[in-house]
Amino acid sequence: MVREAICADSSLFIDSLKYVFDLILV
Repeated sequence: MVREAICADSSLFIDSLKYVFDLILV
């Protein structure tokens, strides 16, 4: 369960990073 939580957090973190980069680049 811990690994799944970490993977979910990392995926959300990556998604947020992509969203921020999209805002900056566009």
